Amino acid sequence: MQAVRRGAEVFGGGAGFDVSGGFLDARRVLAKEFDGRTALFTADTLVMIDVIDYPPDAVTELPLPNGRGVWSTFDCFAGRLQVWKDPSVPLCDP
Repeated sequence: MQAVRRGAEVFGGGAGFDVSGGFLDARRVLAKEFDGRTALFTADTLVMIDVIDYPPDAVTELPLPNGRGVWSTFDCFAGRLQVWKDPSVPLCDP
């Protein structure tokens, strides 16, 4: 099975997806709009589930999910790394 979505279909405006993203967990995919929002999608059909609502001072660039419900964001210019977890999902043991 394969699911394909174009960024313009999801976000509008034709900006497309950023280069980072991946499986947040077995059911969801995390992907970022180029210079825009980060969203969650179903893993099987890539239907948008929700948009990530980061705090105002958050680093939002380069979201890298680990497949276990946690992702990091990184700002190489400011040297800031932040780690995020979906509060609705318990943290898995490594």
